[in-house]
Amino acid sequence: MSKNSTNYAARRGRAAQGVRPGSDPTTRPIIDWAALWSRLWLALKRLVAEVWYLLSRTRPVGLQRKQPQASSRLNVGINWRLWSWPMLKVAVLGGLCLYVMQRDIQFSIHLKAPMGQTVAWDTDTPAAGTAEQMSLVRTVSLGAKQHKAAAKDAARLDQLAVETYLERFAPVAQAEMQKFGIPASIKMAQAILESQAGQAVAARIDNNHFGQPLAGQPFESAWRNWREHSLLLVHRFEELLSLGNDYRAWARGLQQAGYSNNPNYANDLLQIIDRFHLEQLDDPTI
Repeated sequence: MSKNSTNYAARRGRAAQGVRPGSDPTTRPIIDWAALWSRLWLALKRLVAEVWYLLSRTRPVGLQRKQPQASSRLNVGINWRLWSWPMLKVAVLGGLCLYVMQRDIQFSIHLKAPMGQTVAWDTDTPAAGTAEQMSLVRTVSLGAKQHKAAAKDAARLDQLAVETYLERFAPVAQAEMQKFGIPASIKMAQAILESQAGQAVAARIDNNHFGQPLAGQPFESAWRNWREHSLLLVHRFEELLSLGNDYRAWARGLQQAGYSNNPNYANDLLQIIDRFHLEQLDDPTI
């Protein structure tokens, strides 16, 4: 189990670009990189051929004859005109390469930026007549170092997404409860809250359904992530195992033990459990 952590906190970049909360980012055009680099390569080959031609016309210094001053000035002007055009091509080609590389980097950053999380936004000009509703930035941490992570409020969870998530992971939560003694309702509520019912970027890309405590490396499967989270609770919060299936005591115990720095963490878990009746998962006969 990795102890490294990766901050999935909100970036200020999208607000600085004028993207409003909840809006989709602008779709960038698809670039045919193969054709682009092919043309750049042909231009570079042509430029090298021109430079080689100019160099081949230059006579060695030892074989050059002394010419009159007027003729020398004329040759200097001719040579400068001959060299200025290839150098201009070099400058233009170099500028084009820098521009393409910069656009490529920006495009890559845009694709890797988290898009599925609710984050806190900064705004200088609130909408007329109403104040902008800011998402609450929640912090999740196991040590002294605090890592801010954005999380959706339990009341905003999508009903269909949660039902689909329950169908997939309810057996896993009950299996972990039977093996480690952790209430299935607690683990399921934590997973729903941290992964936004499987819709968060970390859950879809890294198979991490439990947020910051297990951030830092991708998991080979969602089941592996659930097992690592069970081991984390057993080793770091062993005293909570004596609470049995009392999920309310577990929720308060996790908050008091420092699992999360979110002052409403226990209430968020209990709200999810009550709303979706997750306490039924604690009954092994169901």
